[in-house]
Amino acid sequence: MDKTLRALYNGEIRPCEKPHPKDEEYRELAEQFEAQRAALAARLDDEGKFLLTELLELHLQLCDYTDVDDFICGFQLGANLLFETMGKIPTK
Repeated sequence: MDKTLRALYNGEIRPCEKPHPKDEEYRELAEQFEAQRAALAARLDDEGKFLLTELLELHLQLCDYTDVDDFICGFQLGANLLFETMGKIPTK
């Protein structure tokens, strides 16, 4: 009954390692992003390229924070839906 929780605890389930979406829209957006990044980098000197890289790294770090919050929110929402479906609403 607790198979999923055991797998999560043992590191067999790693949601953060899920591959990127494979749909066409994601691929197109990723290609557009890379083309724009490359076009901008081509116009910059070495200092500008460094700043661009730093900016993109900071943006990724910010996304990591929001991804974690989104995961937690989604997990809690799913758990609450399960509790409601089973007629058991947890108390806080």
